[in-house]
Amino acid sequence: MISALVVGATGLLGRATVRQLQQAPSAAAVRLAQVNWRETRLAENDLLREVEAWLANTNADQFEVYWCAGRATPRSSDAANFEERHFFATFLQALRQFLSPIQSSRLTIFFSSSAGGVYGDTGLAVANEGSKPRPSDGYGTSKVSLELMLSEYAEALRCRAVIGRITSLYGTDQIPNKPQGLFAHLANAVAVGLPLELFASLSTTRNYLDVETAARITIALVRASDSRLIRTRNICAPQNVSIAELLNMARQLSGRRVLVRQVAIENAANSRIETCYPEEVAHIARATLAEGMSSLIGAARLRILTPTTGGSSARAFA
Repeated sequence: MISALVVGATGLLGRATVRQLQQAPSAAAVRLAQVNWRETRLAENDLLREVEAWLANTNADQFEVYWCAGRATPRSSDAANFEERHFFATFLQALRQFLSPIQSSRLTIFFSSSAGGVYGDTGLAVANEGSKPRPSDGYGTSKVSLELMLSEYAEALRCRAVIGRITSLYGTDQIPNKPQGLFAHLANAVAVGLPLELFASLSTTRNYLDVETAARITIALVRASDSRLIRTRNICAPQNVSIAELLNMARQLSGRRVLVRQVAIENAANSRIETCYPEEVAHIARATLAEGMSSLIGAARLRILTPTTGGSSARAFA
């Protein structure tokens, strides 16, 4: 029996991971960690309580943790990045406190990292798992620190760890008014006919991956028969695409030209993200970009039927 704990189950990746765990061929008892992230002390207590309850109420022969939590973004303050590291350290301490030696030997921890954050200043045409981390901001530096934290923990307790450096995710669960998520903002702009505010040039490229595929890859990596204690993998799409290509795709799907308001142009790294281990996930079913864009436009049109507060534009930071 597999027992899985998902931390951050209300976020984009967390929700998809829960769905895919419930649909996976190998049945798992899935626990969704209930954590009040708004209050530091409450979050600390909740993390301790969730770990204790999860480990005390199961006789599983395989344990899986999916850490999909994290509210920090590339525009977050140092305080927000510190808080994210503090919460993860608290969680690892809770595992150390409540895990039995047998449970530890049967545990795999997945940590959701950021490919854009880790490789932000690499300057390479292609960034893969062999590329040296070169973060360009505090957010990326914090992600590298979190990866190291998990690696040291796994070495000390002899449990398995999978570090997933994830590219730009999109999905119908994205929150349209968050200052990130170009796919969601673009779909919203198409649906409501408002201009799309861009903070990056049309030639900026990104590696966009639908979140359901990302979740399936995540679970496959966690459950892979691999004797290595720690593995780092880029979770990415086969190719990068430019913002201009996305705008053209949206026009073809909707029959409507997307109005663009170039608010500012921020310098952005255009490294192509690749994985050195494509054979590990070659069997994973993937949605095409066109299919993903079509789904998001449909979801945005459905939201129009629900009364919401209006706005003058859809903002996209890319």
